[in-house]
Amino acid sequence: MPYAGLSFTTYHTLKAQAVSRWKLNSERDIPRGYSVAFGGIAGLVGQSVTYPLDIVRRRMQVSSGDQYRTIWGSLVQIVKNEGLRGGLYKGLSMNWIKGPIAVTISFNVNDFVKQLLRRVNDDTQLDIRSERLGEIESTTSVEALASGGLAGAISKTILAPLDMVKILYQVRPKWHFSVGQASRTAARVAEKGGLD
Repeated sequence: MPYAGLSFTTYHTLKAQAVSRWKLNSERDIPRGYSVAFGGIAGLVGQSVTYPLDIVRRRMQVSSGDQYRTIWGSLVQIVKNEGLRGGLYKGLSMNWIKGPIAVTISFNVNDFVKQLLRRVNDDTQLDIRSERLGEIESTTSVEALASGGLAGAISKTILAPLDMVKILYQVRPKWHFSVGQASRTAARVAEKGGLD
C-alpha cells in the first residue's frame, strides 16, 4: 500500500538524516524522543498524501452496483458530488490524530523488539543477527517478522475503535464529519460495542 511505503520511507529518511547531521554511530544512538517524533511525522505525511485512495477503496468495498467501479471514476464522482475537502479528505483530521499515534507505536515497538532480539542473540549466541553493513545494521527475516508482526498487532489493537469510526464516516457520504461528531460516534461505539 502506498501509505506504508511512504511512511517507512519518511521515517527511515528522517533517521538517516539524524545520524548524518548529528554524527551518530548508528540509528540506535538517536534519542527515543526524536524517534517517536520521526514516527509521528511519517504518519502525518503518509496519511495526508494517501488519504483520498483510502476513501475510494472503502467506497469501492461497500458499494453495490456500478457506483464506484474504477479508482479514477470514483475519485471524479466523489469530488463532483461531495467536493475535495468534504469528499476525498472527509475525516482526515481524525487520521491526523490516529495516524501519527499508530505509526509512532508501530515503529517504536518494531525498533524495541529488534533491539531486544539482538540482546537475546548476544546473550545466547542464537545467531539470528545479520552482518553489519557499514553504519546500518541489516535486519534478519526472524527480526523483521517478529518485530514487524508484533508492532502491527499492538498498534492495530490499540487504535481499532478509532479505525471503526473513521471507516463509518468514509463509507457514509451523507454523514457530516467533525471531530466533535466523531468523538460522540466513538463514545456510542465504545458504549454499545457498535452502532444500532
